[in-house]
Amino acid sequence: MEIKDIRKDEQRKRINTVNKILEVCDRINRTKPVEYQIKQLYDWCLSNFKNNFSAREKFLNNDPTFDYKKENNLDKLMKSNVGVCGQFAEAFCLMCTQLDGVRAFYFRTNAKGKEAKYNGNHALCLLEINDKTTLVDVSFGLGAILRNQNPYDYFLKSWNDIQKTYNKKREIVMEPETLMINTSSNIFDYYDYFKNIDNEIFANLQDDNMKNIWKNSFSYNIKGNKREIFEDYSK
Repeated sequence: MEIKDIRKDEQRKRINTVNKILEVCDRINRTKPVEYQIKQLYDWCLSNFKNNFSAREKFLNNDPTFDYKKENNLDKLMKSNVGVCGQFAEAFCLMCTQLDGVRAFYFRTNAKGKEAKYNGNHALCLLEINDKTTLVDVSFGLGAILRNQNPYDYFLKSWNDIQKTYNKKREIVMEPETLMINTSSNIFDYYDYFKNIDNEIFANLQDDNMKNIWKNSFSYNIKGNKREIFEDYSK
């Protein structure tokens, strides 16, 4: 395939992926408070995305035929709805660019668990909502449904609260690693950052001047304020 054809194909994928995300965002009820709008996006992800378990097995078994970027990428996720934590975090960040008063950051951690399959990098979203930070983990929300647990344990949670859940429900400890600095309210710009995510500038969250970002995060008690919106998946 010639270079110009490759570029056309990439541009087509870019447009298709962003348009699919915008279609999801168009269904959001903008009359609701912003945290409920975020929940509508989260619910869409829970209802539509599926984990790529075969890719994880290939990765854990060091399969020489496994190509991570080919098998797991944002374009493939939005076309087939199958992916892993990194793509779920990317998609959710892009969705949140369309919400007023919200900034979304790709947040990478290092997971350590009793089972080997849980060891390694894990991605979730750090959201800044009207100057308050909170965390959303779409991947673990999907896993909670499979285990007949409450996926909202991983939704709009402080770092301390979500860490307790990781430990209690999965016997996993997450160490904050890096935060993607490059972010934009322009969904196409943000998409372009993710296409070269390994080359993007990340902030080391262990630096003293960065620790407040995750240490001072906040849990939203949506269930206590509006119980009926939890009826979709509450267990």
